[in-house]
Amino acid sequence: MPNPNDWNDQWNTGDAQIDQEHQKLFKMLLLFNEAWEMGYSLVRSTLDDVIAYTNYHFNHEEGRYAEMNFPELSRHKEQHREFLDQLHAFQDKLNQGEDRDALGYDFGQFLQNWLIQHIQSEDKRAFAA
Repeated sequence: MPNPNDWNDQWNTGDAQIDQEHQKLFKMLLLFNEAWEMGYSLVRSTLDDVIAYTNYHFNHEEGRYAEMNFPELSRHKEQHREFLDQLHAFQDKLNQGEDRDALGYDFGQFLQNWLIQHIQSEDKRAFAA
């Protein structure tokens, strides 16, 4: 049985740079999950890094889609915006001092699941077009 903490090559899109970015983001999300065990300040700083890299990746990916004249680019951008909104809402709660246990460890798992689902159902389709 594959380790859920390992990247699965089935998630590759076929674009080497995008795949490398996805793998880096996946690893960052694993670190975010681990940060829960190590303390509040590490959770906050790791989340800051995840948000910054997610912004970078989404901008790069959307640029690639624009170059490809991907017909569903506006819908794809909306999905990215909604995901970033969720990240920022969670970040706001952390910054307001909400108890990290009340926020739930599951948020890190949600992030990983969203990324994998998005790659499989959206990104792979875009690069296959």
